[in-house]
Amino acid sequence: MARVSASFPVEGLVCGTCAAAVQKKLIEEPGVLDAAVNFATGRATVTFDEQQVQVSRLIKALREAGYDSAKATVSFEIENMFYSTGASRVERELAKVPGVIRAVANQATARVTVEYLPGLVTVSELEDEIRSAGLAISPPSSREDAAKRRLKKSRSTALKFTTAAFLTLVTLVGSLPLAADRTVAGLTLTGNLGPVLDELFRSLLPQLYQLDPRLLRIGLLGLTLPTVLWCGREFFAHALGGLKCRTADPATLVAWGIGAVFVYSLVATVIPFAAPELAPAAGVYFDAVNGAVAVLLLGRWLDSGSKGILGCFLGRLHDLLPELARVQREGVDTQVPVQDVLVGDRVIVQPGETVPVDGVVLEGSSTVDESALSGVGKTAKKEPGHRIFAGSLNQSGSLVIRAEAVRQDTVLAQMVRLLEEAQLGKTRRQRLIEKIAVFVPPFVIAVSLGAFAAWFALADSAAVLLATLALASVSLIACPWVLSLAAPAAVLAGSGRGAEYGILIRGSETMEALKKVDTFVFHRTGAITEGKPAITHVLGAKKSDGSVVGAADLLRLAASVEARSKHPLARAVVEAARAKGIEPLPVERYVEMPGRGVRGIVGKYLVEVISVRHARERSLDLGALASEADSHMLKGRSSVVVVVNDTVQGLIVVADPLKSGAKQAIARLKQMGYRLYLLSGETRQAATLAAKEVGLEHVIAEVAPDDKVEEIRRLRNEGRVVAVVGHGREDALSLWEADVGFAIGAVGEPEVAAAQVTLLREDLAAVPAAMELSRRTIAAGRNGVLAAAAYHLLAIPLAAGLFYPWSGFVLGPVLAAAAASLAGWAVARMSLSVSNFRPSTGMS
Repeated sequence: MARVSASFPVEGLVCGTCAAAVQKKLIEEPGVLDAAVNFATGRATVTFDEQQVQVSRLIKALREAGYDSAKATVSFEIENMFYSTGASRVERELAKVPGVIRAVANQATARVTVEYLPGLVTVSELEDEIRSAGLAISPPSSREDAAKRRLKKSRSTALKFTTAAFLTLVTLVGSLPLAADRTVAGLTLTGNLGPVLDELFRSLLPQLYQLDPRLLRIGLLGLTLPTVLWCGREFFAHALGGLKCRTADPATLVAWGIGAVFVYSLVATVIPFAAPELAPAAGVYFDAVNGAVAVLLLGRWLDSGSKGILGCFLGRLHDLLPELARVQREGVDTQVPVQDVLVGDRVIVQPGETVPVDGVVLEGSSTVDESALSGVGKTAKKEPGHRIFAGSLNQSGSLVIRAEAVRQDTVLAQMVRLLEEAQLGKTRRQRLIEKIAVFVPPFVIAVSLGAFAAWFALADSAAVLLATLALASVSLIACPWVLSLAAPAAVLAGSGRGAEYGILIRGSETMEALKKVDTFVFHRTGAITEGKPAITHVLGAKKSDGSVVGAADLLRLAASVEARSKHPLARAVVEAARAKGIEPLPVERYVEMPGRGVRGIVGKYLVEVISVRHARERSLDLGALASEADSHMLKGRSSVVVVVNDTVQGLIVVADPLKSGAKQAIARLKQMGYRLYLLSGETRQAATLAAKEVGLEHVIAEVAPDDKVEEIRRLRNEGRVVAVVGHGREDALSLWEADVGFAIGAVGEPEVAAAQVTLLREDLAAVPAAMELSRRTIAAGRNGVLAAAAYHLLAIPLAAGLFYPWSGFVLGPVLAAAAASLAGWAVARMSLSVSNFRPSTGMS
């Protein structure tokens, strides 16, 4: 038993009972020996058997109990994570570290992201663990430095490729005089063209053919050493690192294959000096070594270009935020780094500049381009009192802004975090593929050894040569890294493409969940409608003396109690009152009645603003207002009743128009085969009319806000995979309950935190677009994996020489390496094809 103690903070404890509930939940976990939760300090101390349970499971148990722990996230850029085996190895090692909640290594982006508990492990300890797994961490740097480092790496690879390619040509020509010793044409670069080239260069370079063959071999060896020791050094170094960790990866295969041909040729170079009688029987194939390395470097260079596409959109978002901001402090304008801007600072933004913070306009008037935040070309007029967001481009006038969110708290920063979350998490299918990919290199090595043994036993002449050929070709033709790269590359490309359309999708799990959805549930306000209701009628009730309650008095009473509510209808009432110069009155004992309305004491009166349905449930006398409410309901409008001391004072009618394009979006979802519901708290008649207007088939009506979660749960219990589309904090709980939640709204709102998909633009066409994108993304990843699997099933037998007895064709290591590089590039491009996705709904 490995007995370990861990202490970590618990968020959300409000009483001793909470602490007792958390303690009970932790003790129930298998492997936990003891647990104590201190409400006063807000910490949990757990003693557990490390062989049975890890800290990540304890944190999950904490969340299941409704609490959480203060955690941190750190991301490391890795210089040499070329293969999935390195990613899997570092994930395994980090998972063993006490305090690590989750570690995700992404081969597609060459990054390792770790969620951890700061009190149990430090960043330096995480770095040490990553290095011990054989990976090199790039130093922290600015975006410009990181870009320069990637460019330098790309140029280095290009230089090594150019050098290896040049040496390939030189050694190819230099090997022509030794053609008589090269008994298997397939192992050479010239193949059947050897005699033609031999005749050509015999006339062009007669001196070459007069050299001592033994010295010529030494010269070819000298020309090959730079390729092995410099151009291809990283393949051998990475393979050595894998061996130290007792793992085999694609670098091992490359080193194994190239090393076999190099060692064979090295021995053939030495033999003439040690045993001259064997010289005619042993050819050298240094041109094949140079050619294989050159082709593999070309493949890596192309691969780095493909990976660069993945971070393109994310990089553009990063670049939106300026480095400097102009701040007005104590009457003096100064330029400061953006990270030094404080909440409350007065920030000045001139025409043509990018807004550096989220805030409220204090002075000035201008139009700003907000396309970066909505995924669509959009300009908005900004005047004093209007909200403005970082990343927006000021187009005309000068603005003075009061900073309300800076640095990592801005909407833009939260968008970037949402996209970065797309790199975290892996579906079960991805993890299965990665586990399979880990076993491919050892399997290929075993096959190559089997091919070597078979050819050595069966061949009647040139046995060692044919056996070496088979071993090298089998090792070099395999490219197992594309198996594990295909799916995450497609997800990242799909996430980036979605973001360009204002659709933020949280990673591969969400992509896969979207594909399984068969049912959509739409909230009405803000999802089907614009979410910007406006007052159309204010109807006063008749008093006992025959007069009618005045509209101004009615608005004043309603606005007074609605002023504290966040509901869209409440905002409409308050805005209508203020537009007429009516200020709300002070309210005491304010109470929200979910699904029914609000109430409070205004002066000496109990004032309520409630739904028509609730008024009827209470048998309040609506009089002639009842028919007015029904008439407006038939026109798609909502009404609220103003009640004072249990007496109806009037009716306020609110209209919230349908979103433009809502009918077309619903029609497209129908065409795609989804079952569609409207979930509403309105009467069945009103909800049915609203559903019919937009084209929804099924209606769940008269549902209180607290019961909407139960309705979602009921649908899921029927076996349906449910997606919920909502807008506003009132919809957050149902979004959380759904299999997939779609939030229409600004990043950072409560409903967005509860959702897996965020739609930045107020366009319902983004919903079918997201579904089309998920289907395309999953298909691209699946096709990439299938193509990689089919390639290996055909390529490995071919490289082993299975068809040689009938065709006389031998693949050779250079062609094998070329096939592997071409296959890797083709599969990557297949996965990245989703970056060309265009929605059928016509979104721009």
